[in-house]
Formats: sequence, structure tokens, C-alpha cells
Amino acid sequence: MSTGIIQSLFGLVVIALCVLEITDYAQIDTKRFDIVVDTGNDKHERYIEEIMDSLHEKWHHIHRKEALCDSFPHLRETMGQKLNEKYRLLVSTLVFEPIWYLEQYYDNVLQYTGNDTLIVAHLSIRTNYTEGEIKRLVEHHPRLVVNCHRYFTHAYHGSLAHAHIRNIEWVAGLQIKFESFMMLASNSWLVKPGVEDYIAKHGASMRLQPMAKQTGLRGAAHVPISSIPQKIVGGWNVDGVLSRIWNWKPMKDVVAPAFKDIRIPNRLTTMKHEGAFFPGSLMVDLVESLKNYPGSFDTMLKARVYLEESLFSTWVDHQGSHGNGLNVIHIFTQSSGRDYVNNAFIRAVAPKQVDFVRTKTDAYGIKSVSRDAVDHHGTRAYIHKTYQVSRKV
Repeated sequence: MSTGIIQSLFGLVVIALCVLEITDYAQIDTKRFDIVVDTGNDKHERYIEEIMDSLHEKWHHIHRKEALCDSFPHLRETMGQKLNEKYRLLVSTLVFEPIWYLEQYYDNVLQYTGNDTLIVAHLSIRTNYTEGEIKRLVEHHPRLVVNCHRYFTHAYHGSLAHAHIRNIEWVAGLQIKFESFMMLASNSWLVKPGVEDYIAKHGASMRLQPMAKQTGLRGAAHVPISSIPQKIVGGWNVDGVLSRIWNWKPMKDVVAPAFKDIRIPNRLTTMKHEGAFFPGSLMVDLVESLKNYPGSFDTMLKARVYLEESLFSTWVDHQGSHGNGLNVIHIFTQSSGRDYVNNAFIRAVAPKQVDFVRTKTDAYGIKSVSRDAVDHHGTRAYIHKTYQVSRKV
């Protein structure tokens, strides 16, 4: 892969950390939060540590292993849903927004998925959800199961991959099987039905495609290990990000030690995580493999890099399951609302972009939909309206 393509891939996924989306609470003692790698004197990383310290002062959450549902001890493990033993698709979500937004967001996910899709949520307690709110959320969305255990999460940090791993672990622990697994960001909304069929047809979102802004950043890329600095590099440029991904020890020892076919040079497989999908059985195998490697989860919680955009795809690549699909989310804007194509601050996608994805692409969702109380461009209402219209047709 050319240096230009690698620069494009990682340059597009790094945005200013001054607009970090903090979705976390102190599952661990952040006063003793030993970062796995020292990434240099990056001012944004000092800012992250300040946030960690403030979170430690605000929350002192103790993980009670004996509790079925430690975050909401008075609610049942599955909160009363009648769940199937097997689903075609498991959608993993990490959310932190106010409860009114979650109601709208999960309305959207359930509207555009079938009864053979299960959604799992990892919730932040930063917004102080009450048991009553979560119970009503689940009652309104019967295919939503809440991961009752919570962990520290932070944008641009290994803890996001960790939370997705824990979502897989939670559902598997309920003895529920799923054929495929997909990650969905909370500002990525679906805009048309049929995602299950697309995923079943293509197997995994492993199609190699340059990360072009005009095509929604939907492709995957191989990064040769030989091109990655073998020592930790600071900062958030390409070398810094790649070096920290590769030097997370379970990546070397568990996920990508080498290909069985020694003729294939070792590599990472990277992609945007929004709408990335993979075989469900391989995801359960990944969880078990990491659990069997001492320190995997702890070090994931300490890694200063977004592992979710390489962990799952690299594992699938090394297991020999390649697939030929693209991520099902077409990305127009950064989470901050900056347009990738024109670099303009537009706050969120607009209805015309929703129509483009619905009619001109084989994507099934769009990013970024505004999380603000103000529905910028009326996009949330427009997506809901198009669903209502489609039901009448």
C-alpha cells in the first residue's frame, strides 16, 4: 500500500480531540491508570488524563461480580424480554446521549431491521440514567438488550473496542447465537431496510477500497507490518497511530502473530468501524482468545489508540475469512459535524444526503446525524418521515 493511501486512511479518522465525545465512567481507578504507551507530549493526551482524573473524583463505581445486573440491580438480567436463541445479526452500540435521543435512535435501528436482528447497548452512567428510564427504553424496543456491566470508555481510545468486545461477551453469555456482528455508532442512523441480506450475502466488510471521501469511507485497507514503526511513536499522525496499534501486545501475540501461509507478509487490516460487519462465530472466538491471554482486557482499557478500527478486521483477516462487502454506513461528516468532502462545518448530514444514500448507493445508513436537541437540517425528522412513507407504499 502506498504511503498516500495510508495517510488518507488514518488522516480521515483523526479529528481534533478538543471536541472529544466522552462516554465514560470510572470502572477502574483512574488515579492509577497506567497508560500502556507513552505517546509523547501531546497536549490533547494531557487533556485526556485531566478528564480521567475528574471522572475518578466524580464516580466511584464498583463492579460487583455477584450481581446479574450491577448497573441496575433491581432489573432482571434480560429485563424481561422474550429473546430468541439465535439471530441473523447482532448490532453492537455504545451510547451516552440523553434518554430522549436514545428513544429516537433505537426507534430508527428497530424500524430498519427485521425481527431476526438483536441490538445490544452499552450505556454510560455519565448522564445518570435511572432504572425507570432504562426499563421503559427496553419496553419500547423489545429487540434491545442492555449490557448490564459497564466499563470505562473514551473516544480515540482502546476502551471503545473493549466495550464492543464486552457487548459480544454479554450476549454470548445469555446463550444467544448470532450469525453476523455489526458495530453501529450512535450518530449513525439507518435509512433503508435490507441490511441483514447485504451482510449475509457479503459475509464481512473486508473489501479493499481506498478511503475516498466521495465514497463514504467504506472500504478496508491492508497495512504491511514492515511499514509500521517497531517502536512507539507519539502523536496522532499515521506513524503514531499505527505504531500504537501494533505495539498493543495482544495484537502481536493473539490477533495477528503471523499468517498460517508464511508466503503472506504480515499485516493489519484497517477500516472505519461504523457499519463494519463480520461473522458472529469469529467474534465469539476473538473474545475467548483475548480472555485466554492474560492482561488483554486491562491493556485494552489503557491503550491510547482507537483499536476498534483494526482489532476486529485484522482478526477476521488472519482467520482466513475475507468477505467482499463494504461498511454499511456512508460517512459524510465527522462526529463534530465537519463535512469530509468540503471541510465545511455543517453540524450534521442533511435530507439531500439521506436521499443520496438511499437511492444512489448500496449503503444502508448515514453519518453523522445530529445528537443535539436541535434537529439540524431536520434530518432526524426526515429519516423518520421517509420510514413512515415507505410503510404506506
